[in-house]
Amino acid sequence: MREVVCRLADTIFHYDLKRGAPVLVSANGILLLRPISAYGDLPYVSHESWCTGDTTITNDTPVLEIHIVNKALARVMYAGGNWQKLFEEAFYSLATQLSARTTNRNAAGQPMETALVATTILRREAEFFGFCARDVPQGVHHSLDRFFRRLYLFAYHPEGARRVLKEHEPLVQTAISVKKFCRKYGQHNACE
Repeated sequence: MREVVCRLADTIFHYDLKRGAPVLVSANGILLLRPISAYGDLPYVSHESWCTGDTTITNDTPVLEIHIVNKALARVMYAGGNWQKLFEEAFYSLATQLSARTTNRNAAGQPMETALVATTILRREAEFFGFCARDVPQGVHHSLDRFFRRLYLFAYHPEGARRVLKEHEPLVQTAISVKKFCRKYGQHNACE
């Protein structure tokens, strides 16, 4: 069963990449960031402004969408990696890259994305790492997405089967401002 779900996840992941290539990939390969020119172009946007603490995200806000590379994460996790340490390493790596990206885009006069966003069923984990979370509007797409994310969790996470059977985590949107992310995981004045 896990093999079938893994193949399905890989197919969806490769299809999803056709929407746009990532601009940054974490050093350990488990996370990638893809630029989205307007937050309102993403699925599940409730079309309301969203304050993440130090940044307000509107439908027109350019953002970076975070994706977990499930296959890379599973490979490292099944080799005995600690999920918290893996994500911290990925975030430190991305903060360094974001700082360089900000410097280059500012020098070229290009607009910079103001927040990192994702859709996930892992609310507790996202909040642990400093992201704000809000519920995704209900609907058919919400139900299908949540179903597939639970399959990914089952296939890729060592405790996935237990979590899928015992916990009913809702689908949420998560966000953190680029400035807050860089302060938390990079140099204090990075990405300013």
